Amino acid sequence: DFGISGYKLEEIIVSSREEAIDKAYQILEGKQQAGVDIVAINAGWALYILDEVRTPKQGFEKVKQLFKDKEVLKKVQRIKDYYKNATAGSDN
Repeated sequence: DFGISGYKLEEIIVSSREEAIDKAYQILEGKQQAGVDIVAINAGWALYILDEVRTPKQGFEKVKQLFKDKEVLKKVQRIKDYYKNATAGSDN
């Protein structure tokens, strides 16, 4: 048990590419709780499978803390900046 309540399907469903991008950024910013919890459950299980944590719940809690500390958003921004800079140099 991860200690989360149920969510309505409408909270996570998207109907367009633009809506999906917007929802993804809301999740990265920690503003879309249903999405954060879904990502944290999946990533928590991945950490458990990779022996990075002792239980799936520990993985879930670790990922939730990373979202809370904005570490996930910072990492995505660094990756985005890296690729933006890498492609800017390839215009020659």
